Amino acid sequence: MTFKSTIASEVNDSHRSIRVQIKCDEGRQFYLDQINIAGLDRATFQALRKSLYVRPGDLYNERLAALWLEKNSRFLSGDTLVKDHMKVDVNDTMGTASLTYDFNSCAGKPEHLLNGGNSADLR
Repeated sequence: MTFKSTIASEVNDSHRSIRVQIKCDEGRQFYLDQINIAGLDRATFQALRKSLYVRPGDLYNERLAALWLEKNSRFLSGDTLVKDHMKVDVNDTMGTASLTYDFNSCAGKPEHLLNGGNSADLR
């Protein structure tokens, strides 16, 4: 989540070469504190939560979190990008992250008002 890279190049005219150095810093890693899933009916929620690729207590892996959402994108509503239905809130002090999957097209609407309140927090 806090990946940084720097690139430095050096030209050597006498040898007709260029040296490129890329430094990668993956940054601080965060553990999942909670996973929220909003906007599904109870039966769909119960079925999908069993197939999560990341779980509370795991080291956060953005690739796995996004892959799970892509796999279940048939439940997404609206014409938005899949990544727009995934939100990560980071607590730098605690070193934790909260992940929310939102299966609604109603951005900005409080979770407790969506689909009769069938939103859940997995801890």
